[in-house]
Amino acid sequence: MRETIIAFLLLIGSAFATSAFQEPAESQKIEFQVQIKKPVGNGMPVPKGPVIIPDVYLDDHTLYIDSIGDDSFIELTDESDSLVYSCFVPDGTTTVSLPTTLVGTYGLSLIPETGCYYFYSEIMF
Repeated sequence: MRETIIAFLLLIGSAFATSAFQEPAESQKIEFQVQIKKPVGNGMPVPKGPVIIPDVYLDDHTLYIDSIGDDSFIELTDESDSLVYSCFVPDGTTTVSLPTTLVGTYGLSLIPETGCYYFYSEIMF
């Protein structure tokens, strides 16, 4: 009887744990394009395996990130491809606040420290 109750409680607890990250209510999902980092490195070919694109949402000037999997950098570029903002994002970070002074359209690059790929999208504030 005790084992049945414990198993039931574990089942209920796992349902709450699996929905820990939820999309913010008023946010916009960012659709990334996968790009290849240049140079690839020492003549090694680009891996042909599947690339897991992280789920990232933008709400005003806050990015909500769901598991990048590696330490990464976020870079914002303006329309002339000039770097206007950059920050380091350790693995496990779920929110990143961007400067509120940014207005207009910017290129958002999410660049993991490992791997041959990075993720790019345009965002508008």
